[in-house]
Amino acid sequence: MPGDTGACGHFRLAFPAEAAHHAGLNVKLLQAGFVVTHHAGRRDPNVGGYHVGDIDPVPADVLVVQRAFDVSFVECLEISKRRYGQKIVLDLDDHFHAIHPKNRAYRAVHPTTSPRSNWNYLPRALAVADVVTVTTPELLQRYGGGKGVIVPNRVPRAMLSLEGGDRDEPFVGWSGTIATHPEDLDVTRGAVAKAVPVDRFRVVGDPAGVGRALGWPEDPWGTGWLPFMDYFPTLAAAYDIGIVPLQNSVFNRAKSALKSLENAACGIPSVVSPTYDNLRVAADGIGLVAAKPRQWAGHLRRLLNDDAYRLDLGAQAREAVAAKHTIEGNIEQWIEAWTSALQSPSKTSASRLLLPG
Repeated sequence: MPGDTGACGHFRLAFPAEAAHHAGLNVKLLQAGFVVTHHAGRRDPNVGGYHVGDIDPVPADVLVVQRAFDVSFVECLEISKRRYGQKIVLDLDDHFHAIHPKNRAYRAVHPTTSPRSNWNYLPRALAVADVVTVTTPELLQRYGGGKGVIVPNRVPRAMLSLEGGDRDEPFVGWSGTIATHPEDLDVTRGAVAKAVPVDRFRVVGDPAGVGRALGWPEDPWGTGWLPFMDYFPTLAAAYDIGIVPLQNSVFNRAKSALKSLENAACGIPSVVSPTYDNLRVAADGIGLVAAKPRQWAGHLRRLLNDDAYRLDLGAQAREAVAAKHTIEGNIEQWIEAWTSALQSPSKTSASRLLLPG
C-alpha cells in the first residue's frame, strides 16, 4: 500500500513490488488502502472524526505500508494485526521528527496543524509493525526499534536507457523545489552563481526562489510541477551536470542518495554535499563531493569546460548504477525484508489469509 502516487510511493513500494512480482513473489499493489465497514463510538473532537470500528480484511499474509501518520490508517493496521493475524511491514524513508519548519511537509505531520495525521501516531504504527524498512543508518537508529532493516534506495533499470538533450553546450541543473528543500541550496554560498551563468542552469521543478538561494538576481528556467511519469525523461533531457546540495541537518543526514542516483542513471555527473548516503555512492564513482564553496565552484567549472571529463564521469556513474544500484538487481533485499515478517512471533491466533498460488 504506497503512501502516495509520487516518487516515494513508486521508489519504495510500487517499483519494488513490480520487480518482486517478476521475480516470483506473490505480491499485489493496492492503491486504495483499507475499506472501513463501520466506525466506532461517537465523533472524537481530539482528532476531528470517528474511530475505526472494523475493516474488510485485505487478503494477504503481509501488509507493506508507508508513513503511517493518519489515526484511521493506524487503527486499520491494529485491527489487521489483532483480528486477522496479519504481519505488518512499515516503510519510513525520512526523519519525520526532524523536518525543517519551512518544509511544506512540516504542517502535514505536525500535531498542531494536522490533528488527524501527524507524528504522534507513528509510535503506534511502529509498535504494531513486525518489520520496519528504512533507507539509512540514521533512520534505523531513530525508528528501527530492534526490528529495522536497511533497504537502500535504488532506481528502476528503465532509467538507464534514457538519453540526454542534444545541445552545443552543457547545462547545469537541479531537481526539486525550495518548498521541500528550504535552505539546502544556500550551502553553496553563491559558488554555483560564480561558476554557472543563470541562462545555463535549469530546474526540474518549481524554480521560484532558486535564483536567490544560489546567488543570481533572478530565478533560472524551470519546468514547474510535472506528473511523476514525465519526470524521468524530462530530467534526462534537461541538463548535463547535476547538483545535490544539502544542509548539514539531522533530516538531511538521514536522507538517501536518490537524487545522485537518478542523475547517474541518466549519465549525468553530479556535485553533491557530503551526507552519509551521498558519500556511500560516491565511493562507487557516483557524485563529486563538495564540502566547501570553492569545491562547488571548482567541480562545476571543470565539468562545464572539459567535455571529455564530464562525459567520462557520466558514463562511469551510469555503469555503477547498472552494476550495483538498480531496484531489479537488488530485489532480493526487498523480498527478504518483506517476507521476514512471516518469521516474527505472532500475537494473535487468527487464521492466515494466504492468497492461492
